[in-house]
Amino acid sequence: TMQQTAATLMNELVPGRCQSQIAFGLSDTLVGREYGHLNRGAPWIRYVERYQPDIVFVTVGAHVSDFDAYRNIINEVLDDMKKLLRNETFANTVFAWKTQQPAGCTEVIFFPQDPAVFADND
Repeated sequence: TMQQTAATLMNELVPGRCQSQIAFGLSDTLVGREYGHLNRGAPWIRYVERYQPDIVFVTVGAHVSDFDAYRNIINEVLDDMKKLLRNETFANTVFAWKTQQPAGCTEVIFFPQDPAVFADND
């Protein structure tokens, strides 16, 4: 989850004493509408407007299971990013879409017996 990602990033920044510059905002569907299983937190854009960060990572996935809803969320978030970039306050903000961590909800772990199959042997 993004909460785990934020905690990992904060912990990695402890030696540089800049971990307090990282903020995490809970937003299950990013847009604040009931598109998914859960709809906790505020729309992502409220966190951006509040904290005015230099870098923003967003993601949505596990709580949204309908493809059309997922596509609508992506389109709305991209439109919001474009609007923010036109605003002088956010003109230099870097936006990134983070992929999901692999889920752990199945009884079978789908991993090859030999992890070397993933190695680039070229």
